[in-house]
Amino acid sequence: MKRQTTGIFKHMLKASYIITLLSGIGIFNSCTGNFINMPEYQQEQAYLLQKDTAYGNYLAGRVAHIRQDYDNAARYYVRTIEKGMVNEDLLGKTYIILASQGKIDQAVKYAGIARKNGDKNNFIDVINAVYAFKHGDYKSSRVALNSINEKTYKKLIAPLFNAWSYVGEDNYEQAVTELQKLSGMEEMKTVYSLHSGLISEYFGKTKDAQKYYDIVINDKANDMSFRALQIISNFLVRNGEKEKALNLVAKYYGSSNIKEMLASLREKINQGSAASSRLVNTPDEGAGEVFLEIALLFKSVPVGHDYAQIYMAVSEYFNPDNDIAKIAMADLFEERLMLNDANKYYDSIGKKSEMYYPAQMKKANNLSAEKKYSEAIKVLKRLLRENPGNFQVLFNLGDVLRVSNNQPDAIKYYNKAINSIFYESEKYWPVYYALAVSYDKNGQEISRQTLMTANEETVLHIRPEQKTVKAGRLLFIPLQYGDSAGNWKPMEKHHLKVTVENATLEGLGSACSYVEGNYAQNTVDTYYGEAMAVVRAGEAGSVKITVSDEERTYTCEIPVIVAK
Repeated sequence: MKRQTTGIFKHMLKASYIITLLSGIGIFNSCTGNFINMPEYQQEQAYLLQKDTAYGNYLAGRVAHIRQDYDNAARYYVRTIEKGMVNEDLLGKTYIILASQGKIDQAVKYAGIARKNGDKNNFIDVINAVYAFKHGDYKSSRVALNSINEKTYKKLIAPLFNAWSYVGEDNYEQAVTELQKLSGMEEMKTVYSLHSGLISEYFGKTKDAQKYYDIVINDKANDMSFRALQIISNFLVRNGEKEKALNLVAKYYGSSNIKEMLASLREKINQGSAASSRLVNTPDEGAGEVFLEIALLFKSVPVGHDYAQIYMAVSEYFNPDNDIAKIAMADLFEERLMLNDANKYYDSIGKKSEMYYPAQMKKANNLSAEKKYSEAIKVLKRLLRENPGNFQVLFNLGDVLRVSNNQPDAIKYYNKAINSIFYESEKYWPVYYALAVSYDKNGQEISRQTLMTANEETVLHIRPEQKTVKAGRLLFIPLQYGDSAGNWKPMEKHHLKVTVENATLEGLGSACSYVEGNYAQNTVDTYYGEAMAVVRAGEAGSVKITVSDEERTYTCEIPVIVAK
């Protein structure tokens, strides 16, 4: 099933400028090197604490951290510190994980202890600035953020954040002065104009707000983000320009990947509910918009995802009701295959939100990826009742029913999807490929075949031929690239590196008739998207195989059966 995210997470910065900014970022510049996700795995069975010791809590925290169980990781790390084990690495992990969960009021405590212990990580200053702003100490928030001497902060984050801090002090002139630091840069024009419009609105300067919003509307160099479209259409309706708002939404309606969101926004405009109040009413909500924009910037590049998660959490700390922040955070969890965490965010988005439809579609995709087909079908059928005749819902229903081996119903929904098409377009081709019917010369059906095009997401599937393995025996482990539903992608070509734990890698290769090297190496190039590993199991425990390609790492564990 197709991931429906493109267009939702658009930010307002040009790509070339993003690269320039990111080349100088150094959020985690202390010797601790604390990122949210830990790349290595260690076999500490630490959830079984012994006598609630400092070391036991620390091991428990590490295992929770590795398993991406951030709530428990933070809890165990805090408990470790309370037990007296304090060092820079532990403190760094603690305040960064707490911040990534949006628990800034807790993070600031451990960031402060870390700073006193010599940690110069500039994210401590970010935490201090955010905490001070949230608690109304705007001057201290500026002092903390301005102490960071890096261009990403100086050129982008500080002017935006400080401008909203002056809004908190009811100082319009100083807020404008701070924003003007961005006005001379062409790359920052839309960001500058959008926040200038928001701040002008806040102070009741409607004509100024209109001027700035028109700059965003007329910027031909950048497509408008959906968030900017929400904000500006809200402004137009509140100021009696309903038709202009509708025309603005119609301008982007051809973008089919967010068509349902645009339809929901259009309905709100027609009903007048899009203008009940400003979308950004407080300095906190303004700061939330700043950090959402920064988070989406980092999310646009793979190396920035850890930063994106932290800034998304900060945005949510300032404004927990921003549904775009919620769906963006869910998408980050989804990319890390933390599907339950992602679905919790999707479920937090209410039916009246423009984000509701894409959130529920993505939830259904995740349930299907986890082979929870009945739950996925339930979600999609509810969406179909709410959106009768929706092509994408019908098509996805057909897909889920097909992979769950309910071919008759899958065909039924594929046919309904075809019947819902009003005009021919290549975006509808997958459903024609999925459902093939042949007829004789008299028009009688003579055969029917279901064919499926893999969806956009690409993952490596590790598929051991046995669910368990006897100690010392060989285990054959096919490796195959496919989509999230398990459909094979034979055109995927990747260079794989394989490591094993509690086992010996006896051979690694593919069906290619000629390769450089030999089968005793731990690297291999896939052949038609596939490769094969052969391992000999250890004496007890589980065999763990780890496979890395150019971008991601995959793991699988197979229990070892010990002969009695």
